Amino acid sequence: MELSQLAELDRIYFAEPPHAKGILEAIDHYDFFRSCRVPDPIPQPVAEPEPEAPA
Repeated sequence: MELSQLAELDRIYFAEPPHAKGILEAIDHYDFFRSCRVPDPIPQPVAEPEPEAPA
């Protein structure tokens, strides 16, 4: 399929610069990093202290 046929679709973005610079432009266009976030850490259960052995 020729990519130029996709230019009519609203959700398709064609970056001007080639290679990695074009990828960076598309990332900026779609605001990719704003929608990405580091998930909250999964809480780990707190270990109960071991009972002390009788002396």
